[in-house]
Amino acid sequence: LHKEYRRQRQMCIRDRSDSLTTIDGVINGSINIGIVGMTTMDKELTFEKVLSDKLVVVTPYNDYYNALKKNNVKISSILKEPIIFREQGSGTLKESMKMIDALGISKNSLNLIGTANSTETLKQCIRNGMGISIMSKLSVEEEVANNQLISFKIDDFESVRHFYLVCLLYTSPSPRDS
Repeated sequence: LHKEYRRQRQMCIRDRSDSLTTIDGVINGSINIGIVGMTTMDKELTFEKVLSDKLVVVTPYNDYYNALKKNNVKISSILKEPIIFREQGSGTLKESMKMIDALGISKNSLNLIGTANSTETLKQCIRNGMGISIMSKLSVEEEVANNQLISFKIDDFESVRHFYLVCLLYTSPSPRDS
């Protein structure tokens, strides 16, 4: 799908948007194609799964969280720490809420201290010790490998998350292509 689309149209690439904003951009024509972490029932769109990932709890890299990791502390205990989520419309937020519900944790019991509008902003906040979060494992691989962040596997929940290429189901050639 994406190879054929690339041959037919010039792409507009925008990064650091939440999934709903990206989907809205595809629908209104301001974005030709996007990568999102959720699907919708919108019949004018097509979604092609391009990547699967897992959710992890992400914390600052410090002695306190290293000790928690070494002692295999339960995720439910770690989620009592100050937490920062992605903004409304984010596929990561949607999947995080599913996970929290599945673990039997009340959303009202979370110590929510803020939201971030991008993965990079969220990682920076965590690195600076502002709080923890739930993120895609692939998005923090480099920081975990470089001892900037710690990731905790979520054992009590099947945390697989999918990413999709989204575009209009029926697209006509742009004026440039005519």
